[in-house]
Amino acid sequence: MGLYGYILEILAQIGGGRGDPGNNVVRFLIPALLFSVLIIASLRQWRHSRYKRDLVISIAASIGLFRELLMLAVETGAWLGFLPHELTHPFFPPLEHTLSIFSEILIAYAFMRFYSETTTHPNIFLLICSMVLITLYLVSAPLWYVFISDNPDARFGMFWADITYRGIASSALFYTIFTFIMMRKRGKPLPVLLILGITFFFSDESLMIISLLHNEVYAGTINPIRHNLHIWAVPLFLYIYWGEIRREIEELGRIRDIAFEVSPDLLIISDYSGRIIQASPASTPILEMSHSLLKGKSITEFGVSEDALRRITIKGMTQDIQELEIKRRSTQGAPVWTRWRIRPLMTDQLLYISVTDITDEKINRESLRLLEQINTAILSGIPIEAILEDAAILSREIFGFASFDIYLKADRKSELIPVALAISQPLREMLEQEMGRPLETFRIPLKPDSSFTEVMRSGETVITEDIPGALEDFSSNPDDLNKIRMLSNRLGFKSIIRVPLRIDEGIIGVAGAAREGKISPQDRNRLEIFCTQLAMAIKKGRLESELRESEKRFREVMEQNDEGILIIDAETGNLLYSNSAFSVITGIDREVLFHNPSALLEPFVGGYPTSEPAGDSTRKITFRRHDGEEKRILVKKKFVSSPPRNLIVVTCKDETLEYHLEKKRHEIQAKLIQANKMTSLGLLVSGVVHEVNNPNNFIRTNAQLLEGLWPDINKILKEFSTENGDFSAGGLPLEELESTVPDLIKGIIEGSRRIQSIIDNLKGFGRSTRDEFSPVDINRAVMSALSILNPEIKRYTNHFTFNLHPDIPLIIGNEQQIEQVVINLLLNALQALPGKDWGVRLSTSVNRQGKNAIIEIKDDGIGMEPEILEHLGEPFFTTRAESGGTGLGISISKTIVADHGGRLEFESTPGEGTTARVILPVKEPEQYETI
Repeated sequence: MGLYGYILEILAQIGGGRGDPGNNVVRFLIPALLFSVLIIASLRQWRHSRYKRDLVISIAASIGLFRELLMLAVETGAWLGFLPHELTHPFFPPLEHTLSIFSEILIAYAFMRFYSETTTHPNIFLLICSMVLITLYLVSAPLWYVFISDNPDARFGMFWADITYRGIASSALFYTIFTFIMMRKRGKPLPVLLILGITFFFSDESLMIISLLHNEVYAGTINPIRHNLHIWAVPLFLYIYWGEIRREIEELGRIRDIAFEVSPDLLIISDYSGRIIQASPASTPILEMSHSLLKGKSITEFGVSEDALRRITIKGMTQDIQELEIKRRSTQGAPVWTRWRIRPLMTDQLLYISVTDITDEKINRESLRLLEQINTAILSGIPIEAILEDAAILSREIFGFASFDIYLKADRKSELIPVALAISQPLREMLEQEMGRPLETFRIPLKPDSSFTEVMRSGETVITEDIPGALEDFSSNPDDLNKIRMLSNRLGFKSIIRVPLRIDEGIIGVAGAAREGKISPQDRNRLEIFCTQLAMAIKKGRLESELRESEKRFREVMEQNDEGILIIDAETGNLLYSNSAFSVITGIDREVLFHNPSALLEPFVGGYPTSEPAGDSTRKITFRRHDGEEKRILVKKKFVSSPPRNLIVVTCKDETLEYHLEKKRHEIQAKLIQANKMTSLGLLVSGVVHEVNNPNNFIRTNAQLLEGLWPDINKILKEFSTENGDFSAGGLPLEELESTVPDLIKGIIEGSRRIQSIIDNLKGFGRSTRDEFSPVDINRAVMSALSILNPEIKRYTNHFTFNLHPDIPLIIGNEQQIEQVVINLLLNALQALPGKDWGVRLSTSVNRQGKNAIIEIKDDGIGMEPEILEHLGEPFFTTRAESGGTGLGISISKTIVADHGGRLEFESTPGEGTTARVILPVKEPEQYETI
């Protein structure tokens, strides 16, 4: 056996032998162990990095491991006899080939993704290979089953799918090798061993293709080489992967060291017990300790409580970042806030910590919150002195001073007044006991050599460590100065700062603070910024106080005014003020007015709102309140320019009483004039009646004479016609004259009688009504009234009807008065009609009990509103003053009906008409005889 033969024998033993199935244990266990190591390494790395490439390598190795173990199980089972070859052979070869090749493709994909600049190309590679491989398996598996059923002794190499699988694998691996070579040419630091490992896989598949092409005649020589190429490719990949992980770890370590050096935050690595392993140089300014001295100390020494550390480590399984804000005192007694961001890493049992100094942020936030509270208190009306007391206490806590005081300039510019003294109670009690009076009673003299004077004059902050000298600035009294010198060492102060309270107009006071340590430049800057804002708040508080006082006086003046006053923003239309007199006049509640001003104020303002001043105006309006009462209001509107906005000032004077008195005066005057006219008309009618009566008597007498003469004249005319023939007179033949002339004479007589009847009615209507009452026929009184009003009825309507009860009892009264009532009511009904197509209906009746006679007049007129109906019957009340109405007709009618023991009722619906009803009591028949 030559050298070549020895090498092949060694390779054969490692690769499973030349045909002895017992060596398959070695052949499959070696790559299975190597795949297991690769799985463990990639999964551990993936848990840390969460990179997809690590997960893909883990999946590829898992598939490879599964394939090796599956092969081991099948071959060993067949060797031992409990898993017959005939049972597994029909389905196993396509599955084994698919798993083996897919594992190789996934490994190629993982490293291609590892070194590629983009993921697009590797993803397309994996997608195409996977689809081809899955398609081949789905096609070949059932066909192989059919093939092996027909050829029980056939090998998979005799089936077309075997060489197809090998061809696909060789093509994919060759493409991978080509891609890696091109990447190296482009300068990618791609390991040569990686190309070698992929080449091993490629050679394995290529040698199998050669063996299949020669019907596996050289399988004894080729198979040991193939098996070793497949086995030794796995440790190459494992070596490359570990090398890349080690390189990344070294790179991360270098980056960490640089980050530790340059980070402004303090970076700490500690174990789960809190013991510090490494810290960055930023520890000196943040924790006031060198980073080299921090090693070995516990983070609990710097404010992290044991409970917080325990909670963080218990939650370490989630690896969520935990945040803590810790406050401590610096060596100088100043407050220091730090934010600790802690991320537990359970796999390493380490805590990665970032510590940030947030003192400025915290102080700014707290001071802004304090200023907001001050502004809120100012707006709520709390006096500025009371606000500053609380502000001084909170400022002392925020800035970490032993005392914090606020002094404001007095009216006398030579002294300051303490308005807020925030100091611990023991120190206050000691100072007041030694000085003999409350600290608030001190007045700070602005002595020439005083630090208070320097701050007020220069406007610059003063920091001093001369505590006795600074305390002597509080008084000029020798006794006080001696006591102060004795107290200076007992207070424990090491430094004092005095900051000006500055506004645009100048310095209004001084804020002073003391500390038991040094006051740093950062403390000075923070306090100066705060005091500037505090001074502005004090100014605002004073202005608000003055404004409230001015507003109070303004409201007192406005509320005492009898006239309604409105103040409106001319640009926005917002109602700014309304006094109580406006609500009294208009009946509009203030809350309702401010809720919807635009609609409610339109009658008073006009063009609401307006930003274009149109000049002042004065006008009178009629305003109907919600309770129905009408108000006559004199409205004066004036534009006032009050930067930054224009105002509309409206005054409303209630002139309702004056208006009604004036209106009543005019009404009474008009009614008196009308009554005078009616008196004159009555006299005129009386004369006309007398003058008409005489000619009417003459006409009636002559007409009656002609009526007696006509038969004789007619006889003569007939004789003449007999002798001389027919003739005509006045254009009428004799035959027509015989029938026409009697009718003409009768018409003259009837017309005269009607004239006489009208004259008699007018005489009766005008006569005195103070006669004794007597039985009255209601129907006769109604007919007499209708006879008088017949022309008026025809003038106003084409639809007048009347219905008189035939058996209506008599009443005791005055017929002319009843007639007058009917005339008044019927005239009102006729005059209420919109036109002649609307009707009036008159009727008389008796109620069921027979106790009352009723005259009812209904019209289809315009009707009356309830407000008018309430005043109906009042003397001189009329809705037709412009057309000659006197307002006396219904009033007189009510009086007449009341004198007769009856009542006058009205029912009316606007737009539908009115019903007037006269109800008069009837008398029993026996009563008539006693009158």
